[in-house]
This record gives sequence, C-alpha cells and structure tokens, in this order.
Amino acid sequence: APKFILISVHDYNLPSFLLNSGYFTGKRKAESEVLSKYPTSGVVLRPGFIYGKRKVDGFEIPLDVVGQPLEKLLSSVENFTKPLSSLPASDLI
Repeated sequence: APKFILISVHDYNLPSFLLNSGYFTGKRKAESEVLSKYPTSGVVLRPGFIYGKRKVDGFEIPLDVVGQPLEKLLSSVENFTKPLSSLPASDLI
C-alpha cells in the first residue's frame, strides 16, 4: 500500500489570529488531504522550528543564530499558555 509522510509545523499553542493565517491554514489543509487520501498509511509530523546552517551561493547562513533562541521562546510561551487552555476565553490567549 502506498504511504505518505508530510512534515508540517508545530503550532506552539499560538493565538488563533496567527493560526488562522495563510501559512498555518495551508499546512492544516495539506494535513487533512494526506490523512483523507491515505487513511491507514498517512503520517503527519509536526516538528518544532528546524534550524542549522545553510549554504546559499557559497555563503553559509547561520539559521541557528535565530532559530535556537526562537525555539526556546516559543517553547516557553507554549509551556505558559497550555495550562491556561482550560480557562474560559482561553482561545483569545
């Protein structure tokens, strides 16, 4: 049977106005499509921010300089907001 693995994006429990942006909306549509077309063999992975070094036209771009602090910030925001998710109007956080 054919298999499909989609690497998507972790949402970090971000506010809904960000999650409703085109980027996240497009990712969620792609996830739904994969899981509907491959109900038993489709897999969606939602990793955190992926960073490292990247070479472009012979120049090395240190994505980790931005990515590592951003990942820590997003993780700490998620750790703070997730316990609040059971509160009324928490979808506004």
